Amino acid sequence: MNPLRRLKAGWRQRPAGERYRLLAGSLVSLTMIAYLAMEQAPWRLADRVDEPTPIASPTAWTSAAERLGIREARVETAGADLRLDGWLETPEAFTAFADWAVRQGWWALEWSLIRQDERLMLEARFVRAAP
Repeated sequence: MNPLRRLKAGWRQRPAGERYRLLAGSLVSLTMIAYLAMEQAPWRLADRVDEPTPIASPTAWTSAAERLGIREARVETAGADLRLDGWLETPEAFTAFADWAVRQGWWALEWSLIRQDERLMLEARFVRAAP
């Protein structure tokens, strides 16, 4: 006899109340296992940030912009935000700089790329990432 058929026959022989209890218990157990697996998952985001986001140094931002391909970079503080102006060697330079800014705890919230005199001009506003 096929093992699957044996299992089905054994399942059908059990009283209906017992089958429902076994099914409900199995579902509760699977739900709890899934919950515990998600709680221990390595990709889970942190609940809070222990260290405050450091205050940005315009000098550090200017040197990082130059290093990552943004020429004639000007960084200004505008309240709690930062503004960056300059021109790009390639459009990918802004992506690289935005990735660098994220690692520093800042998000590029608004930006514009404008072609002007065969140059790609950049204007961007960065805000602190909320802890």
